[in-house]
Order: sequence, then C-alpha cells, then structure tokens
Amino acid sequence: MKKYFSCFLSLSISDLEFRPETVWTFGSPVTCLTVSHCASLIAVGLESGNLILHDLRLGLVRHVISVDPENPRPIVRVFFLNPPADEEQSDNLGQAIYKSTQPVRAAIYNSDLKPYLADIGPEAAPPTASPLPHSARHAYEAPQLVDYYPLGHPTLLLRATRSGAIVLHDVRLGREVLHFNLPPPYQLPEPWQQGGWALAAGGRSLFIRGRRELTGGEGDVDATGAAIDGDVTAAADEAAVSARNDEERLFCYSLKILVPMRPYWKQRRVQQVPCFVHCKVEQRADAYLQHRNATHTERQKTLVDMWSNLFNTLKEVEAAAAAAAAAETPRSV
Repeated sequence: MKKYFSCFLSLSISDLEFRPETVWTFGSPVTCLTVSHCASLIAVGLESGNLILHDLRLGLVRHVISVDPENPRPIVRVFFLNPPADEEQSDNLGQAIYKSTQPVRAAIYNSDLKPYLADIGPEAAPPTASPLPHSARHAYEAPQLVDYYPLGHPTLLLRATRSGAIVLHDVRLGREVLHFNLPPPYQLPEPWQQGGWALAAGGRSLFIRGRRELTGGEGDVDATGAAIDGDVTAAADEAAVSARNDEERLFCYSLKILVPMRPYWKQRRVQQVPCFVHCKVEQRADAYLQHRNATHTERQKTLVDMWSNLFNTLKEVEAAAAAAAAAETPRSV
C-alpha cells in the first residue's frame, strides 16, 4: 500500500487529467461517424460531401473520397460491408505493415438519400464512389431511400423505397437479388424505422412490420380505437376497433428457400477475416524506416525545389519593392 501511495504522489496533476490520445481536425463540420466491424477503420462523413477514412491502428488518413464532386451534399450515413476474404494485397509500405483482404466495401448515402458504393482497401489508388445500381424495370417506383440497412450477410443489403417496395442488393456483384412488396392492403410504415425489421437464424429469416392501409370506407380511428367520424353506429364502432386491432402485422420471409435468392446462396464463400491485420510495433517501425530510406532522394529533391521557389519569390518581392521605391522618388528638374 505504501508503494502505491508513493507512486501516486509522484504523479503530476497533468498525469491525472482526462485527455484525448489523438485529436483530428477537419475543414468541414462532421455529419456522421462509423467504425468498421474489425475496429480498424473509421469513416468520417463531412458536410462538404467528402468521406475521410482513418486507420485507427496507425493513426493515419487512409483515403479521402469525394462522393459526388459535381453536386456535393452532406454525408449522412455510412455502412461498412465486409466481403469474403480474397488474396492478400499490399501497399507501398510493403507486407510488413499489414495484410489485407479483398477491399472492404462501404455503402454511403448523402442528404439527398442517394446511395453510393465504394471499395476501400490498402492499395495506393484512392477509392471512388459509384451510385448504387438498380434494375431499370423498377425505375418507375422511384427507388429513393427511406432507410438503408446491411443484413446479416457480408454482401447483402436491404433497401426500402418510398413506394413501399423492399429490395435486396448483392453489392459484390452490383445487382438486385430480390424485389417485393408486402401483400395488400399492408405497406411499410413511413418513414421506415429500425423497429420495422429484424433478422433471425443467422440472417436466413427476415421479419418485416407491415401497416394496414385503410380504405375510404373504413374511416379513421384515434389512438383508443374510437372512430373519428361523427354519425356512426355501435356496429361501425366495433368494426373500427376491429380494424384498428388488425392494422399492423409481422411478416416472416425465409430467405433461404426463396427462388430468386438461390443464385446468391450458391456463391462461394470463405472465412471472414478483419479488414486489416496489423503487425508488431517493431516491424512497423522497420517498414517505415525502409520506406523513408527508399524515398530519400525524392524527398531531398522536393526540399531543394521548395527552397528554390522560396528564393525566387524573395527575389521577385525585392525587385517589386525596388521598383515601387523608384517610382515614388521625385525626379530632379
């Protein structure tokens, strides 16, 4: 106890303060934050329409994605989708830094509810965001997102349209797998919320909440089940209460046995691995040292160019100042 007490007294006040380890600054307000399932990446959505990807282990910016440069909108939501592992890839720092899977796919959508997909990996080439494809035969249903959820499968996404349709996308192949509506007269509650769906049996069963669409002859009812219309009989009251009790239902779909889903289930899958498998600190330091040694000539050339540009700029400023001073000096008559 005496040892612990003496150690506590040796600490300064600054050591006891609660401080952040790292502080990242951004040139635009942050609108959303999402961390990958393996806690290796964090996606920071900005109001300017850019998506910043940080490597949490290394503390570095991996990529900056301009989602829609021609019409920038604030990023409101990002989902990381872990596709099946593929052959290992490396970046310019070599395999000593980390090993990677097939590039991680992310679903991004902005304030216009326009969805995009981006492949994010450790390769040097920056990722680009492309609009989420949809089938032309369903274009008349205006597939604008009400909300957007990843399912329990690595490459399957659940999408709801304003028209009440439900669409399953295979983001690995970039195509629709399933497109359906709830049986009439039931529709998706609008706006669609998190409580409107659930998954079971490892993602093989999908539960969706449906709300009954009342027709004009049924009339509206209040929260207690009483009819709002003025002249109604007791029988009509009872019918309205019965309609209220039957207003919502829960629909269960078995994704495993649906015929349109069979090609998806037949796809070859391998074991899931984290987005980035990092190495020890010593190996990482050695890799960075090798990288700096390899780029020494390039960095020295850049430094010489910077000093040369600065020297030329100073000479131009001196010449401009001398010319201005000569112009202000009165000429002798």
